[in-house]
Amino acid sequence: MVGVRSTEVEAGADKPLEQATSPKIATSETTRRTPATLTLVVAHNVILKIGRMTLSDAIRDLLATGPLGHVVTLDPDGTPHVTLAWVGVDGNELVWATFFDQHKLASLRRDPRIVISFQAIEHTGEGLHPYLVVEGRARITEGGALAVMDRLAEAYIGPGERFPQREFPEGFVVHVTVDRVYGIGPWARS
Repeated sequence: MVGVRSTEVEAGADKPLEQATSPKIATSETTRRTPATLTLVVAHNVILKIGRMTLSDAIRDLLATGPLGHVVTLDPDGTPHVTLAWVGVDGNELVWATFFDQHKLASLRRDPRIVISFQAIEHTGEGLHPYLVVEGRARITEGGALAVMDRLAEAYIGPGERFPQREFPEGFVVHVTVDRVYGIGPWARS
């Protein structure tokens, strides 16, 4: 149909749909369930998809090399806010930690949508530098930041290393359920 466009909107796993989407979108017309995915068709041709992706070996291999994660969260007015973080894999989710209650955590509590991009450390010199972009939803838990940072230090500092600063608060751990990946590299086909 000319002039009609579908838009996908993702909701936070920990929020009711009424809180995760705008009030105009919250009333559903139809709901379809498929394995590991919930698709909600709502008014005005908006589709809400909640699903989980399996992380490929290519993604796991890239993150094991220790590329910095460019963490993108949304400010209340929708402006993107970008920071850097050490990011790793925990099961089928991405994981990162912070010792202090920062701007990005306030943004994620309000809107759990998150994008993290990574530039591969190694490059063959042919074409664009390989990169990975992960879209998902964040879940924040209190405590445990040092244990996560110690585990990530193996990739970011070196084998057998621990996070060097030991006197910090318990902090926060952020897990990211992965909804979509793209970029340049073998993970783009995963």
